[in-house]
Amino acid sequence: DSDNDAFPDYKEIQAGTDPHNPDTDSDTVLDGYDNHPLNEYLPRTYSYNWRYGKEWLILTHKFEFDISISEDVVASYEKMPKDKLISRDDSQLKEVAQIMNQLANAESYNEADKLMMVISFSRSFNYDYTKRDFDKPLPDWANFPMETIVKKQGLCADSAVMTTSLLREMGYDAYYLTSNECNHAIIGVPYVNGITLDGSERYVI
Repeated sequence: DSDNDAFPDYKEIQAGTDPHNPDTDSDTVLDGYDNHPLNEYLPRTYSYNWRYGKEWLILTHKFEFDISISEDVVASYEKMPKDKLISRDDSQLKEVAQIMNQLANAESYNEADKLMMVISFSRSFNYDYTKRDFDKPLPDWANFPMETIVKKQGLCADSAVMTTSLLREMGYDAYYLTSNECNHAIIGVPYVNGITLDGSERYVI
């Protein structure tokens, strides 16, 4: 496997892909995990909407955005080894982070409100009850950050991995935290200046 793309050279020759280019079709999916490694395939648009703001005054602001992702990218999440969940270089996640920064800047949000806007985005996803009783150690069953965003659901660990990764892409010093006592995953962010619109707790020291 000359290019370390999880696709042995002899299979690359058979398939017509480049043994010295890990992503022959340049769709961000390594050839070994790509259903269609010779060309980018079936882009699909995913839409999102959620609210953040002064809930007690019913003055929440509705946020919306769309993102187009190749079906090959989505399919690759199930195939790739579940390592580097938070540190993985992901161009789609970078795009979502850029969108989040643009949405927050359009509202002239301070750093605390920008942070809570992203937390509200995470909280808009559904709990994945199909994974609740999995008897596997992290990260074997965990979602990649964009996998959670595409599915719009996950466990607390999936949401925490996704939000930690997204906040890091946005410039926050975020951390994935777990508690063995209550079997729960959360996000830790060092002190951020600013008072939030909804008055939520917003930092750890």
